[in-house]
Amino acid sequence: AGAFSGVAALDAGTHGREVGTAGPVAVGATEGTRREPQELGRDVAQAPAARDLGVEAQPRGVSSTAMPVTSADLWKLLRQSRLLPTQRLDQVRKAFADAGNQPDQVPAKALAQWLHQRQMLTQYQARVLLSGRAGPFHYGEYQIRERIQSGRLGRLFVAVHTTSRYSVLLKFAGARIAQDPRQWNTARQHVHAVSSSMHDQLQHVFALEDQGGHRFLVLERLAGKSLGEHLQSVGKMSVSDACRAVRLASIGVSHLHAQRQVHGDIRPHNLWLESSNNIKVMRDRFLPPLVPAIWQSTLSETELAQVDYLAPELGHPGTSLVPTTHIYSLGCT
Repeated sequence: AGAFSGVAALDAGTHGREVGTAGPVAVGATEGTRREPQELGRDVAQAPAARDLGVEAQPRGVSSTAMPVTSADLWKLLRQSRLLPTQRLDQVRKAFADAGNQPDQVPAKALAQWLHQRQMLTQYQARVLLSGRAGPFHYGEYQIRERIQSGRLGRLFVAVHTTSRYSVLLKFAGARIAQDPRQWNTARQHVHAVSSSMHDQLQHVFALEDQGGHRFLVLERLAGKSLGEHLQSVGKMSVSDACRAVRLASIGVSHLHAQRQVHGDIRPHNLWLESSNNIKVMRDRFLPPLVPAIWQSTLSETELAQVDYLAPELGHPGTSLVPTTHIYSLGCT
């Protein structure tokens, strides 16, 4: 009975909700992070093959009228997902039965909770399986663990490299880049150049992958929050903290300049404050930076956010990004 505590709350958490959305996943949470029982059964998150990656394929088997998954279904889906080796899965099923449970008779949410509590499934993986899908969770050498729902890293996926067990972030390309050969070639050249520069004040860019038509960036996993998020929560920083943050960011920018690279969008939104108080310049772009067309009458939300940090000369058409524009942006920051 103790293993199934919170089942009623799981049912209440999904009653009447549309399948295909999910609650927040904490930025920087560890892979084995446990949540309250009622959180596990909340709305089903879309897997990376769905619309949230920008690809046109519809989520497989996900709709607001999906049939409830039984525990028997869940065991089958778990086997198909390849999240656990076959032998290990058989051992888990036996352990579940030996604990006095009927493997195919208990509520599916209770079984998912039992697996989650023993760190055999993450919250995200459990939600996907409970939606009636077996994934996909594997993309080449990477296994999806969680989906970050909000904040600066929102819509990115926490994954683990299956060989090294190293935790990384995956950012999937939208259709505009993934399906356009010219854009994809430009992305490959850009990421190749960016990944060659590594520094303690720069977010590491490990690779650009193409796995079965799914194209994504492999990035350093970051713990903490963006400087922009930090300022929203605490207000102004002290003079000493502000000077320290900008100094560390300038070291990263200086390294980019030494590599003849420009970032193009230096502002608090793209500076990451780690738990150790280190600052990293974020580099999660697929394409080289472009000068925002701020002389146009209509600006995008991103361009409006950039305006306060752009050097005045960039307001003239034809002006290129150069190292001095970064210095101006750091001053504004």
